Amino acid sequence: MPNENRILQPRTQDKTEWERSLGKARQKKRRELVAAKFGKIVPIHMLDETKVRLEMIAQKTAMSRQEQNAAEKRSSVIAELVNQYYIDNILTREHKNSELLYEVYNRIWQANFDKKPVDMIARELTKDGIGIPYLDSQSGIIDVDSGKWEHADIVKYTNSALIIKMIESNEEKNKKAK
Repeated sequence: MPNENRILQPRTQDKTEWERSLGKARQKKRRELVAAKFGKIVPIHMLDETKVRLEMIAQKTAMSRQEQNAAEKRSSVIAELVNQYYIDNILTREHKNSELLYEVYNRIWQANFDKKPVDMIARELTKDGIGIPYLDSQSGIIDVDSGKWEHADIVKYTNSALIIKMIESNEEKNKKAK
């Protein structure tokens, strides 16, 4: 049995290679899932101090996101910051229901930032008589429902990409109606 170690060595190597191939497959699947959720990977170079600030923003704005790892959290924060800048500084809001949606979005975002529970935000909006803006699927125009705000409404209106789509549709359809 002097060659016993030699016999076991290939099995150990095979197992290590097998583990590596599993790891590579898992990483590939993970990259594909992240790419499907956030789009093509774009490297962003930043100073270490800026990265620390980005992590601080991610912790402060974690609202209702369900990201599993730091890369997803950073991607989500960067996407949210881009969308917020677009909403605040570029997106046109000429119609009153677009403006209402913008105000609701800001109020919900600020309440989330202040770490208010979702149910409390819903109660406050209902108590203040703020209507629930929604995009009419037939006309593409934002209408307002005078109903009671629900948990699902608050979660829905934290999605900046959805807010952009709704306002853009409303503005476009109202321009065509004139």
